[in-house]
Amino acid sequence: TCRKTSILASLAMGSRVAPEEIPTEGIEHVTTADMALAKKLGCRIKLLGRIVKGKNGVYHLGVSPMLVPEESPVVSVNDVFNAVIVKGSASGELMFRGRGAGKLPTASAVVADVIDAARQTAPRPWFSWDERPESVPVADVRDLPHVYMVRFANEAAAKKAAGLFEEAKIVQSGENIALVTEPLTKRELDSRLSSLSDSPNSVYLTLL
Repeated sequence: TCRKTSILASLAMGSRVAPEEIPTEGIEHVTTADMALAKKLGCRIKLLGRIVKGKNGVYHLGVSPMLVPEESPVVSVNDVFNAVIVKGSASGELMFRGRGAGKLPTASAVVADVIDAARQTAPRPWFSWDERPESVPVADVRDLPHVYMVRFANEAAAKKAAGLFEEAKIVQSGENIALVTEPLTKRELDSRLSSLSDSPNSVYLTLL
């Protein structure tokens, strides 16, 4: 996902974005408790790569598991399928979906390249990405305000944490409990949670 996000970011920006520049978090910490709480919120947990053009031409990048509303078309993308969603100011939201792995899709892509090379008789310019200029900076997508789901070990810890936020609601599924914050940056979230004696069990960005 990180490498695919790197390619898409390079296409969007017209200059190279290395995978090492993209803050990346995998799925190794996702638990059944997190999935149960996500379902309670009407969401699923999906691993997403995101590219957001912010103010002053800054591109905010990131890869992490996120809570996605069940009505989102992203939820139906499973197994070997990949999807890219593009959000334009005039076009709105567009989704492109297809197989991203497997012997037949890979063979189809290789044969298409061979046919394209065989048919190409006239020279054409190579498409390449230049090194990114300093005037096109990248940043962490978590520097933008997001809603977060923060899971705690018990109800007392969750209620104590809720007092640190202006708008926070507690969600519970069986013995699992979490709070959902108002929109804020990851830095603001960490600053508020740093005063707690009970650290959260998990923290998720959401697309709510």
